[in-house]
Amino acid sequence: MTPTCTGGYHLAALEAHGHVPLVLAKTSSGLACQDDSRAKLKMTPSQILPGLFVGACPMRTDDIDHLKADYGINAILNLQTDHDFDYLDLDFARLEARCKQLGVELRRVPIRDFDGLDLQHKLPQSVEVLNALLSAGRTVYVHCNLGMGRSPSVVVAYLVWKRGWDLDEAVDHVTRCRSCSPNIEAIVLASKSRAAA
Repeated sequence: MTPTCTGGYHLAALEAHGHVPLVLAKTSSGLACQDDSRAKLKMTPSQILPGLFVGACPMRTDDIDHLKADYGINAILNLQTDHDFDYLDLDFARLEARCKQLGVELRRVPIRDFDGLDLQHKLPQSVEVLNALLSAGRTVYVHCNLGMGRSPSVVVAYLVWKRGWDLDEAVDHVTRCRSCSPNIEAIVLASKSRAAA
């Protein structure tokens, strides 16, 4: 099996862009870590607009410190599920406490990874949370596990729905800023649902 990570990217392609992905193997119960790649996961923030960044999940409290000190992040939109926390062995309570200590507002809209329907249904809520944070003058870091699928999808939808960008223009801009794969189908279907409401 060719090593891949969340988002379906080949390992070599991710490493070429400075990302250290989770290497997954298909098992009878789903996907599982193939090696110690959880320990290799690193944050690689990408600026999409002034005040808006996308990237991988903070794994340790010093990652929160890094985001605040080096990027001026004072709000985080976390799209991970409790299953993601368990899978990555993340101590979310500790990360949440560090955010509070640093005055970093932490908001969550859990979206299941590799689930286009869940993404489609939760895009409106995610975009509203992101818009509220940005409208309040926050510098926001949007993340899922690797910043490759869910988080760029939310940012593309935000650009289209709240900033009036054309979908192709938004996808092109986000993918130029960060090597990623927004779920265009979920965004299109969610856009149609919004228009019909």
